[in-house]
Amino acid sequence: MTSYISPSNVCGLPPGESDASPRQTMDWSLATIAALLLLTVLFSWLRQDPQFACAPSWYWRMKLSWKSDADLVCVGDSTVYRGLNPKVFEEAGIATQALNFGFSSVALSREYLLSAASKFKQGAPEKRLLVGVTQWALTPRARTANDFVAARREESESHLPIEWLIALDSLLAGTRPIPIDLIFRSKGDPTTIARATKSDYIETYHMNGWVESDYLHADWTRGLATQRINFDHSNMVQAALIEEARSTLQQIQDRDDVQVILVTMRSHPEVDALSDQLSGMDLTALAHMLRPTRGEVFEFHPDTGDSYDGIHLSSACADRLSHSLADFAKQPSPR
Repeated sequence: MTSYISPSNVCGLPPGESDASPRQTMDWSLATIAALLLLTVLFSWLRQDPQFACAPSWYWRMKLSWKSDADLVCVGDSTVYRGLNPKVFEEAGIATQALNFGFSSVALSREYLLSAASKFKQGAPEKRLLVGVTQWALTPRARTANDFVAARREESESHLPIEWLIALDSLLAGTRPIPIDLIFRSKGDPTTIARATKSDYIETYHMNGWVESDYLHADWTRGLATQRINFDHSNMVQAALIEEARSTLQQIQDRDDVQVILVTMRSHPEVDALSDQLSGMDLTALAHMLRPTRGEVFEFHPDTGDSYDGIHLSSACADRLSHSLADFAKQPSPR
């Protein structure tokens, strides 16, 4: 028979007795909690927090947690989540609940597109899927190195509810070693959080999925170097990936009665021309190859000064594109 030895007995105390009163125990507990909080704050001060230069850690997981309440969903890579403003679509009357389901470097894979389609509200009278088309989204490298895949992995590994992560991020935002004017709640709006890097990159993360972005000193030539890295002989647009995306869009259109609009996410004429050349695929032709039977293609041609880095649109141009797209969507669709 095994006898139970309490911690008190290990210390040489009679059974049932303790060397600390309940009040002392509570004081120790409070002191421990306070010490942990102090260490957390100190750690955030001392480390180089990567979040100051990118999205809050919970932002992409938040998109995965969205319920099936939308009647308009935007999909695509960073050109989409920076380039399409869901609020414009709601104000234009083509949606009651619009969401930007864009992820950094994402591929238009079957898994990703079906995940986006799961955000539609069943029984909505009209549903629209706005697909931002880029050559990158149909390349092999995009399928493995993107934030949708990373968010799915983090979601499966995390033990904290997304609401807790949001609250913790808000609590620690003011403790990071960044000038106070570079981390702020955007215009007092609790539905957004804005951050700026130590350089000149300013971003506002909206809870509807749009990331409002600008550089204080725009330089479109950065896009030339970026696309030369993105596209090489081992990472070009592939016919099999085009067919996978097209067939999935066809399935979503037919199964859920969704209007699919493919948007050419152009940025700057010289960068766009280089992308066409290096990827082996003209962007307009690619959009038409992805089009399901009743789908439509919306061509967008920004001005030379509309992109701050040669790839992504400024916040002002994103609004303009969104208004133009809303007007296009109001036209009778070929159903």
